[in-house]
Amino acid sequence: MAVYVCAVCDTEYDEDKESARWNDLPSDFTCPVCDSGKAFWRRVGAEPDISEDIQEATKERDLSFDIRKTEDSHESYLVDIHTMAESGQSIIEPMQTRKPVISWEDILIQGAQLAQIPLNHDDQV
Repeated sequence: MAVYVCAVCDTEYDEDKESARWNDLPSDFTCPVCDSGKAFWRRVGAEPDISEDIQEATKERDLSFDIRKTEDSHESYLVDIHTMAESGQSIIEPMQTRKPVISWEDILIQGAQLAQIPLNHDDQV
């Protein structure tokens, strides 16, 4: 006879010790300890039901291929992305932005702007 174990609480159902066989139990049978349904019970020592076709198909597959994409017509910074991913260090610059980026060379700071305190609204210019 077979022994079944609840996957939730590890309660055993031994067909030799119980009055009914597992297949004769009603579909709404629940675990006497945790109230889990019949779907949570597993037969002890039973192998999972996997068809031989699926087992053969998984053995025959060869998944050794290179998935690394080296170039892309839209992503012109793909090499930089790979470099950041492999090294773990960031490249500090905007990537794939359509807006113009202002650099420090485009900003004009005159010395008088830094040397004087701004005027209050009520001060005369």
